[in-house]
Formats: sequence, structure tokens, C-alpha cells
Amino acid sequence: MTEVYETNEDGRRVSSVGFFKNENIAKAFAKVQIDANYHRTDPAFVLTNGIVGFIIDDSVEPIKIFDDEKEMVKIREKILSKLSTEEQHIILNIKK
Repeated sequence: MTEVYETNEDGRRVSSVGFFKNENIAKAFAKVQIDANYHRTDPAFVLTNGIVGFIIDDSVEPIKIFDDEKEMVKIREKILSKLSTEEQHIILNIKK
């Protein structure tokens, strides 16, 4: 799994946003955040049953596991919203 986490101005880890099964979706998620410069990704070893997950550290709190498919749809919508109608037509191969 891949963890997305927030950093401070010095690049130090502040808090975990959540975990993704797919590394590419995690990286795209981090890049489309409003404060994307403060988001990073790292691979993580997670013990999970697919719904609830835990990482091996001092805490025993469950972690947030994102639904990759739902987040991928949201990411795609954010990316497409930044394009003009003409650019969307080119990318999506839509004919007028």
C-alpha cells in the first residue's frame, strides 16, 4: 500500500491523510490537493482485512484506507475541470 501524508514547510511529516492500494492513484491524489506541495507519498506495510488496516508502530489506531475506484473518479473530475471544453474533447475523443 501507499501512504499519503501531509508535511510542514520543512518537509517533515505532520499527519497521515490515508492509504491507497494503488501507488499511482495515491500519487495522483496527492498532486490534485489544494496544498499539493505539502503532500507526499511513501510505500507502507499495512496489516488489513481489506476494510480496516493497521500499521506496525506505537499506535493501535486503525488507519484510513481510501477506496481507489471512488478516488480515481474524483481525481479524474478534478483534472478534467481544469481543461477547456476543446481540450476535454481532444482528450476524451468526443466529436461535436
